[in-house]
Amino acid sequence: MQVTCKIKADHLANMFWDRIQYWGNLSKEDMDLFYEMYERNIDDGLYEGAEIDINYIVDNDVTGCCSVLLKTDLSESDWNKLKRFYDDGERDVSCESFDYEIGIGFIEAMSEDRVLVRY
Repeated sequence: MQVTCKIKADHLANMFWDRIQYWGNLSKEDMDLFYEMYERNIDDGLYEGAEIDINYIVDNDVTGCCSVLLKTDLSESDWNKLKRFYDDGERDVSCESFDYEIGIGFIEAMSEDRVLVRY
C-alpha cells in the first residue's frame, strides 16, 4: 500500500540525511556532499509532486551512480576545470573531456578537497 502525503522540505532533507548515515562506510565529508546534493535537489523542486523512495535514491547514488573523488585522485587540470564549472554554477560536464579514466557527467557537490560526481 502506498500513501500520498505532503512533507516540509526540511523534514525531507532530514530523511535523506538519515539514509545517508545508514551507509557507515562514508566519511563525514562525503556524507556532507551527498546531503548538499539532496538539499539542492529539494530546493530545485526535483521531488515536487513525485513518487520517491528515499532508500532507493540514496542507495543507488551511494553504490553506483555517484562517486566522491578526492582532489588528489584527479590531475590538477581536471580539478581546476571542475572547480571552474562548479564556481560558475555549471554542473553538466558530460560533454567535457577529462584525464580521469571514467567519464564524469555531472558535478553534484564540491568542497575544498573533494567532489561528488555523477556518471
